[in-house]
Amino acid sequence: MNKRKIIGFIIVCVLVLSGLLIADRVKAKDSIISLTARLTIKADKADEFVKVMKEIVPRVRAEKGNITYTMLRSKKDPRVFLFFEEYADQEAVQAHGKHLGDLGLNFAEYFDGPVVAEYFEKIAE
Repeated sequence: MNKRKIIGFIIVCVLVLSGLLIADRVKAKDSIISLTARLTIKADKADEFVKVMKEIVPRVRAEKGNITYTMLRSKKDPRVFLFFEEYADQEAVQAHGKHLGDLGLNFAEYFDGPVVAEYFEKIAE
């Protein structure tokens, strides 16, 4: 396994583990886990990232326990992407992290900086 794949796998693991550590404190009353992941992608990789993710998004939506998985692109900076995600429970968050790892993609080759994940409590719909 090359260094970039290892780094990509570590990034995915960090995102999953951050959910494990704080999700219990941020769960909404109905136990749905809501989060965002903000990524900045290398300028020369942004269009390729879009193409790859357009194939992955439907696969993530099909994961057991996934409620919402929406990919957004900044109008101000086309290198910035935001994922809005909702999962039925912590088990679904863990399964999502495993699924991303199982895809075998080298996400690290796309990233231009750290992934910023933030958990939210749903207040109203």
